[in-house]
Amino acid sequence: TGDRLGPMVGMKEDIFELILENLAEISFNGELFFSHYCEPLADRTIVEKIRRIRHRLPNTKISIFTNGDYLTADYLEELAVAGVDLVAISIHPAADEPYSDLGVLTAISKLSVRVRQAVRFTELRPGTSVAASMDHPRMQIKVFQDDYQKSGSNRANTARVDWPVSFSGRNHPCLQPFIYFVVGYLGDVVPCCQIRADLPANKSYTTGSVAEYGSIFELYANHTAAAWRREVASTGAKREPCHSCIVLFPYIGSEQAGSLHQAWQQHVQQ
Repeated sequence: TGDRLGPMVGMKEDIFELILENLAEISFNGELFFSHYCEPLADRTIVEKIRRIRHRLPNTKISIFTNGDYLTADYLEELAVAGVDLVAISIHPAADEPYSDLGVLTAISKLSVRVRQAVRFTELRPGTSVAASMDHPRMQIKVFQDDYQKSGSNRANTARVDWPVSFSGRNHPCLQPFIYFVVGYLGDVVPCCQIRADLPANKSYTTGSVAEYGSIFELYANHTAAAWRREVASTGAKREPCHSCIVLFPYIGSEQAGSLHQAWQQHVQQ
């Protein structure tokens, strides 16, 4: 669905079915995320979609990223029975409220009561982040929140983050366009999850649409997507939006970064 603060707009059935069909062709056994600047649980048809995915992709890990607003004990059980493997719940403060350890701890405790799941707090970094888990017999449940003013991303220059350290521009390589395939609810594909596909400001960053190409494999391999991967594999300066991106997930150590740059020199620069 689209922006959770705007109108409810779901992915068209033909786009969803095409993606599912393509993944079934290769017996996809990776991880499929319901996420990307939306609230997946706002639309209860997600339960039926998960059933379809689980039936046709039995070895795929199905993960949902949600803020938990719509979660109840019964809804959680429906998701578990349908075949969800992971529910990751982020506890966002109100738009006009700063991050607070106490606020997050309180919100997680209230959520635990609402969904009738015992909670175990697993990490507390004072003034920075809280993490917890809930015990469920069928699936993994993680609950967390960071202070995004300290650890957040500017989301391809569409969000304001006051980083506490100086940052003059990115040279570090990035693996996200290699290991993720991000499809927005309209069917547009972007190189990574930091770029919101449906924003007009990000239109030039899209690599194509599922409806236009008719194949996610053709989309992954097209000229535009390949050009993104060539650029971010090097240790050289990046263009926007990568130039101002500080996201280091998945983490790349100095040795791996050097190997990537050598491959870039051999296969791209030459």
